[in-house]
Amino acid sequence: FDSLPFEGEAVIDEKLVLELVERAKARRGMKISFSTTRKTLEKLGLTQRGKLVNAAILLFSPDATAYYPQAAIRIGVWRRGKLLDETLVEGPLLKQADEALDFLKKHMFKSYEVKEFERIELWEYPLEAVREAIVNAIIHRDYCSTSLTYVKLTDTSLKVVNPGELPPQITIEDLKREHLSIPRNPKIAKAFYYWGYFEAWGEGTLKIIRECRRAGLPEPEFHQEKGFFKITLWSKAKKLELLSTGERQALEIVKIRGTCTRAEIQRALGVSERTARRYLNKLLKEGLIVRIGNGKRTAYKLAEKQLL
Repeated sequence: FDSLPFEGEAVIDEKLVLELVERAKARRGMKISFSTTRKTLEKLGLTQRGKLVNAAILLFSPDATAYYPQAAIRIGVWRRGKLLDETLVEGPLLKQADEALDFLKKHMFKSYEVKEFERIELWEYPLEAVREAIVNAIIHRDYCSTSLTYVKLTDTSLKVVNPGELPPQITIEDLKREHLSIPRNPKIAKAFYYWGYFEAWGEGTLKIIRECRRAGLPEPEFHQEKGFFKITLWSKAKKLELLSTGERQALEIVKIRGTCTRAEIQRALGVSERTARRYLNKLLKEGLIVRIGNGKRTAYKLAEKQLL
């Protein structure tokens, strides 16, 4: 779709084309200079037999979603089951990912931690993972479908859904390991590569997984069904939902006391030593607590990133 010639005339944002060229030179070492908008689009492979192709309109036209209404992102924010806010992100694709992320940042929880005198922001979901999921949807969605791309933020998850399943050469399990990149829209993908928001090595889903793990979140899920592909990022609240009653009680004791030993957990909950160790091992595995000291002095405290 992105390689088909566009029938008609459209306004192209010259500043956006120039910005892409500057990013391509700075981030990718691309040897290209801006002369005129038209000639630059030709150099970028966004014309065919003298006509602009669909990708040029989608990427650079402020009226992109007027020509292709499906090329928009509908975002909704739900808290405690109620819709709090929503928006429709339109315009050139190169701007949509950042605009979508800016909207989500208004509604995502945020706290801070200090490391070596540096104040670090801790978001409900790692921003790089969220941006990557949105960029993935923009690049790989099926633009022949009349469906929008959807982003839904709730108390326990952030879901990005786009029309278009994986190519037959790639399975869901492949997304969790090193794999080749087969973009549905190669011209759009190439522009995002020059922009610095896409790697041509099939690393996008691995980056999402890596960022979620680093933030102490459950592993993200990938799913496709009935012509749609979905990425789900789970919050810390979801991780707590998956704990047993005993594990949640043990975590609450550690949280209240600041530091706590296995014996203290055992006495407080009235359980066996084996059960107390099982609870603590599960909390350690999930990254919810950390072990301090060793031997008889071993104690446990909340992991720093769980202070959100």
